[in-house]
Amino acid sequence: MQFSKHRPDSVTIARILSVCGELKSLMLGKEVHGQVLKKNFECIHFVSTEVVTLYGTCGAIDHAKSVFNAIPIKGSMTWTAIIEAYGYENRCQDAIALFDQMRSGGSNPNHFTFKVVLVICNQAGLVDDACRIINLMHHRYIIKASCRHPILQLAFNQQVGLQICDTKQILIL
Repeated sequence: MQFSKHRPDSVTIARILSVCGELKSLMLGKEVHGQVLKKNFECIHFVSTEVVTLYGTCGAIDHAKSVFNAIPIKGSMTWTAIIEAYGYENRCQDAIALFDQMRSGGSNPNHFTFKVVLVICNQAGLVDDACRIINLMHHRYIIKASCRHPILQLAFNQQVGLQICDTKQILIL
């Protein structure tokens, strides 16, 4: 691209960051992050979110947190990216704390955020946190469960030994 005098725009850069994350190519991702800074793309919300996601998926949680902290206005996708980054590192309690910090700071989680947090709770066996979060999802944020959420809810119910009727009650919430 650069040899042909075509300059990548913010959408192209965000996609390249995403591919670097998928490939777990931290070194290449850092180079692309350098281009983000050089072109002042870090002020573009979806680009900075992709940088956080890149570092999170590559296991560079300190870099992810540093980029996250530098973002002045954090949307739900940015919060979701950093929460998921902590989940990748099995720092599940920290991820739940970030979820709570997100909410207390006035940001509203979306269905992607809830999916990420519930997956983290499921992997870590955080049944009480999962029940609290499912309750928030249904009652405070009025987010209906996607096809993935009931599966997570059923997994939690199996872990704590709930009966089928209790499972149906939770799914109806």
